[in-house]
Amino acid sequence: AEDNQLLDQDDLDFLEIEPGRPRSYIKGVPLSKLIEKLTFENNFDTKFVQAFLLTFHMFTDSNELLDLLMKRYNQTNSITIPNDKSKIIKLRVGNLLKVWARTYPEDFQKNEQLSNKLLLILNTISSEIGPLAETIKNYAIGTKQKPPFSNNSPPPPPIRPKSNDFLDFDPLEIARQFTLIDSELFRAIQNRELSKKNWNFNDKQATSESPNVLAVIKRAQDVTAWVANEILKSEQLRQRVNYITHFINIAQKLLEIRNFEGTMQVLSGLQHQAIFRLKQTWSKIEANKQLYPIFRNLVELLSSYANWREYRATILSQEPPCIPFLGVIRSDLMMVDVAYNPTIDEITNLINFEKCRRVASILSEVQDFQNVPYNFERVDVILDLLKSIPSTSTNDEENFLRLSLQREPRIPTTEPEITA
Repeated sequence: AEDNQLLDQDDLDFLEIEPGRPRSYIKGVPLSKLIEKLTFENNFDTKFVQAFLLTFHMFTDSNELLDLLMKRYNQTNSITIPNDKSKIIKLRVGNLLKVWARTYPEDFQKNEQLSNKLLLILNTISSEIGPLAETIKNYAIGTKQKPPFSNNSPPPPPIRPKSNDFLDFDPLEIARQFTLIDSELFRAIQNRELSKKNWNFNDKQATSESPNVLAVIKRAQDVTAWVANEILKSEQLRQRVNYITHFINIAQKLLEIRNFEGTMQVLSGLQHQAIFRLKQTWSKIEANKQLYPIFRNLVELLSSYANWREYRATILSQEPPCIPFLGVIRSDLMMVDVAYNPTIDEITNLINFEKCRRVASILSEVQDFQNVPYNFERVDVILDLLKSIPSTSTNDEENFLRLSLQREPRIPTTEPEITA
C-alpha cells in the first residue's frame, strides 16, 4: 500500500506485527498509516488513541499531527471513497480532535499558532461534523473542561496541635499536611514532562519542559535534608531519639495514607549517612520493640533491592488517592528508552509503537493516581511549617557530616572514617 492511500482492514502488509499477536496489534508503522489506523472507519480504538496521545511527542509535534489529521480528513473527498465511508472517517478525525483537546487542552492554549490553525480548520469543516466542531473549539480554548473529580464525603476531622512545638504535632496530621503539598506537586506533572525525560536541573530547556517533575525532585531533596537537619541540630541524645521516633511515626502514617513519595522523602532523611552513623542514638531506637520493627518494615518496603520488588508488589494493589514514588516511575521510563529504539530499524524507519505502548502504560497509571485528589482539611500551623522547609544548598552534606561528628565523635576502631 502507498502512503497516500487509505488503509483497508486486510491491507496491513506494510506494518510490523508483533509475533504471536493479532494482526491489529501494531509493533512498527509509518506515521501516515498510524493516522489512518487512529481514524479507521470500522472502529474507534480508545486504548490505541489514548496510547497515541500520551506519546506522539516522542516522534512528531502538535503542528505536524494537526496537518496529518486534516490530510486524512481531506483524503475522504476523493471520488473513489464511498460517501458513507467518507462521513465516518471525517467523524473519526473529529472525535480524535475532541479527545486531544479535552485531554490535553494545554497543547492548544500554550501554542497560539496551533490554536489559530485549529480554529480556522473548525470553521471550514463545521458544516460537515456539526456540533462536534463547537465542542472541540470549547475544549481547546478552555470554555469547556473535563469535570473535576467530585468527592461528596466530608474530610476526616483534623487533629489540631495544642502547641507550636513540632514534636507535639500529631504524626497523622503532619502526614496529611505533607500529603496536601505532595499531591498538589504530583498532580501538576504533565505526561509530556515524563515522556521527554529531560530532568536535569542545570539544563535551561529542562526547566522549561519539565518544571513540575523538577519541582517534585527538588521537594524530595529539601525534605530529606530538613529531616536530617532537624535530628542533627539536637545536641542532647534524648532529643535526637525523640526526633527520629517522630519521623519514623510520620513516615508510617504517610505510608498508611498511600503517600509513597512522602514516605520515601522522610525515610531518605532517616537513612542519610550523617544520621545513620549515630550509633548511640540508633541503639535507643533499636531497643524500642514497637518502633524499630516499623522502621525496618519501611526500609524493606522501599528498598531498591531486586528492582524495587516489595514496593512494586505493594503499589499494584493501591487505589487512588495515592502518590506513587516518582523515582521508580522515572527509572522505568529510562529503562524503556534504553530497551526500545524509536524506530524498528534504520531502513524502513517505522515508528516503534511497542515503545510508545510501554511508555503509555506507565503514564496511564500515573494519570489514574493524578485524577483523584486527597480530601484533607488544611491545618495552617502545620502546613505553613512544612511549606517553609528551607531549600538545600551545596554545603549541606559537609555541614551534616560535621554536625554528626560533633554529636557522636568517631570511634576509630569500630567505625569507618568519614571525611567532613
